[in-house]
Amino acid sequence: MYTKPGPWYLRLRGTPCAVCGKAAERLAVFPAERVITHVGDEWQPCHLPNPSSVPVSTDVLVPEPRQAA
Repeated sequence: MYTKPGPWYLRLRGTPCAVCGKAAERLAVFPAERVITHVGDEWQPCHLPNPSSVPVSTDVLVPEPRQAA
């Protein structure tokens, strides 16, 4: 388990941003938020929701039966 305090970074190397679709450069993970910076810095950073603050659904999804063609 990762126990070092403070932010850590993941290089994304032009992968499309999960929020806006622009080319992403780096994902910074802080205790309270996730921030995506973009290639060239011409775009504002995007903020991802904190996974611990996102409500989790406990609904069970049941697939509908398929009919034979």
